[in-house]
Amino acid sequence: MSEDTKKAPEQKFGDQVQETQNSFIKSDYIIKSHDLIQQGYKVYLLAQGTNVPYEGSKGHLDATNDVHELTDMFLKYGANSNIGIILKDTGLLVCSYTENPDRFISRA
Repeated sequence: MSEDTKKAPEQKFGDQVQETQNSFIKSDYIIKSHDLIQQGYKVYLLAQGTNVPYEGSKGHLDATNDVHELTDMFLKYGANSNIGIILKDTGLLVCSYTENPDRFISRA
């Protein structure tokens, strides 16, 4: 055998290997929202890093308990969207706390 025929397979066939892109999206928000749906909550998406619904969305009216529909929303708006939860009829109450007393506004 000559020297050129003794090439390792990864060198010989390396140029034939190509990466493929997949359409999977990975996000802790997606995983957590699916967990919430499994617990019986309706979930909707908020703009990344905010507590505001995306412009053009219906906000809480877009809430769903369908994992496939929610996945479509993540594909549309982005995997790092924040999550909103509908608490109506759940018996739950959410309290928000901040350590910055200047952020509290008193309204009569």
